[in-house]
Amino acid sequence: MDDMTVRMNRTALGWELVILGIGGSGRFQPTYRHDNLPDELRAPIAVLSLLPLPPPPSNVPGLGQRISEDIFWVYLEPHMA
Repeated sequence: MDDMTVRMNRTALGWELVILGIGGSGRFQPTYRHDNLPDELRAPIAVLSLLPLPPPPSNVPGLGQRISEDIFWVYLEPHMA
């Protein structure tokens, strides 16, 4: 796992996020509508969405993993204050 991983679950209404690791406190909201997802998360999801559905999970080093049809892990660098 990189310094910070964002577990993203796609729902009918948008995205649910869980931040794992350091540097994520207050950086993202816990939920986003599909149309207001930050570009920092939108770009990796666009790439990971092109991967075949697991199993096994599809990993792109330095970018993230596609865990299932609607669950993604996105690797990000932490923002340090």
